Amino acid sequence: MKKVAIVPLMLAALALVSCVVTESTKPNYSRPVQFRAAIDNDESTRATATEWEVGDEIGIYMLSGDNSLRSNAQGENVKHVHEGSGVFVADNAGAEGEGLFYPKDGGKVDFIAYYPYSDAITGGIYPISVADQTRPTKIDFMYSDNAEDYSSGVPFLQFHHELVRLVIAVTAAEGETLTGIAATIQGMMTQGKFDLATGTLTVGEESDGEIELRVVESNEEEAIIEAILLPQSGLDFTIRFGFADGTTATLAMEGVNYAGGYAYTYNIKVNKQAEAVVIENSEIVDWKNGGENDYQIEKGGKDEEGGGDGPGEVYYEENFGTSSAYPTQIELADFEGWSSPLAGSVSYAATGTVRIRSKSLETRDNLLLQFASSSAGEVAITGLPEGYSDITLNCTAFTWSGTTTNVLQFQAGGVDVTPDDMPTLLTETTQQVTVALPDGTTTIRIRADLSATSTSICIDDIQLKGRK
Repeated sequence: MKKVAIVPLMLAALALVSCVVTESTKPNYSRPVQFRAAIDNDESTRATATEWEVGDEIGIYMLSGDNSLRSNAQGENVKHVHEGSGVFVADNAGAEGEGLFYPKDGGKVDFIAYYPYSDAITGGIYPISVADQTRPTKIDFMYSDNAEDYSSGVPFLQFHHELVRLVIAVTAAEGETLTGIAATIQGMMTQGKFDLATGTLTVGEESDGEIELRVVESNEEEAIIEAILLPQSGLDFTIRFGFADGTTATLAMEGVNYAGGYAYTYNIKVNKQAEAVVIENSEIVDWKNGGENDYQIEKGGKDEEGGGDGPGEVYYEENFGTSSAYPTQIELADFEGWSSPLAGSVSYAATGTVRIRSKSLETRDNLLLQFASSSAGEVAITGLPEGYSDITLNCTAFTWSGTTTNVLQFQAGGVDVTPDDMPTLLTETTQQVTVALPDGTTTIRIRADLSATSTSICIDDIQLKGRK
């Protein structure tokens, strides 16, 4: 998720200031502030791909808009409850002193929120544990820091998933049954801490343990198993399956990277034959698509990966970060706010009118790569990591206004490549674009000829996945 940094004084302020409104400080508003909330740009969905439920609880901090946090923090971890249609109100709203009120002098305030609510926060640190998977909505931590400079009205809170969703789709070969299947993960961290002031998650390096996964459904032919996990990189872990007949099977994973806010799908076939596995793609809702892989395992035997290839890994990502230090638009050559840790070796060069711009003119909370309207442009991405095969480029794209079809063009290593099922790009509606690249690709060129149109195209969340 992209975050706006919050100054360090926040923690001291939140620890010192109470949200109780006394007679001497009670503002001129008779009703506490209400909030509207959505998850990842879709008000109809939540952590488990259903609607917000009445009674869902979030915690909200209200901070002085001028960032004088030590003396001007107005509210600390105030519980708000979902009443329906995305509206959250303070717990016990209406009682004397309950809720959050705008300053009576008309000053502007910011809001930080999280889900699910906890009263165990100390110093602005939210404790996270994924050891117990029985109630996923209680561990699917989400965070919002977009609501800034409010002095009236109903603030809109945009929540983002901070953890990882793992989906395991299991099918059985003829003669096998999956009724009563169980699964555990061994070798993965289970504890973490989220700093509400800075929007950063720290994983406890000493919290290695076994996680019992949640079986969503199972019958003789198929089973769906899910888990909410902590973002981690360079993972070596084992998924162990237990079956009703007492047999077991394991799948060993090496060098796996899980990024926060992404969902990863494993398609696994249980059989006793070394046959190839081909399973149709499954839809991933709400979460960004971290990709999926096919495997087959043998009960009581050695694990085998589908097709004889190792699992792919995400080895490069760039989402252009967020920073209020930049204007609404900035030339690509002047941009320094790269999000990838490989920014020092991977470079972007523009030909024509290609810029970095913010999606929101007010908050500048989401920076994007933009191909300008009424012009043609190209961006060359060079210096990408070497030695990868079965490479896939994924990115998201939309238009600033209007629709376009087959305008984006891609080239890898001097060879033109065509996206898989290139979608029609729509106004501010994010579409997924996927392109298969040649083995060993280290240079990618993205082009858009918009010289005959008044719309522009924005690209975000560039990701490369492959096998090494």
